[in-house]
Amino acid sequence: MELYSKTAKGFGTKTLKLSDVKQEISDYNSGNYLIQSECEKPEITIDVCYDRNRNYFSYVCRERIETKSGVCTKAKLFYDKKLEGIAFTLADKLKLSAFCFQVMKYKGEWAVTDINPRLEQEQV
Repeated sequence: MELYSKTAKGFGTKTLKLSDVKQEISDYNSGNYLIQSECEKPEITIDVCYDRNRNYFSYVCRERIETKSGVCTKAKLFYDKKLEGIAFTLADKLKLSAFCFQVMKYKGEWAVTDINPRLEQEQV
């Protein structure tokens, strides 16, 4: 199994084979890279809204059909009970109210690959 790397900062970064960049990674700059095993497509983004005080939870899944520079430009929308459970657990345990996260398959199971929390705005 090949390991993959991408830069730790920025957005829409290109995934690189670890074997192609391992000479560039040392103890001094290892924090500049994320290294993980390859996940299987599809890549899904789940948008979540959760208000624990009002007992409100909503989500929608977006399968990334087309991307440009790492940004999804075409998606298929759907709902999924297993992804709903992951979304609720993340919202509840991490105390998030508005966020999106990405999942891909790893060894046949959904693996969370990224979480993007949104800042709460003060009620006026």
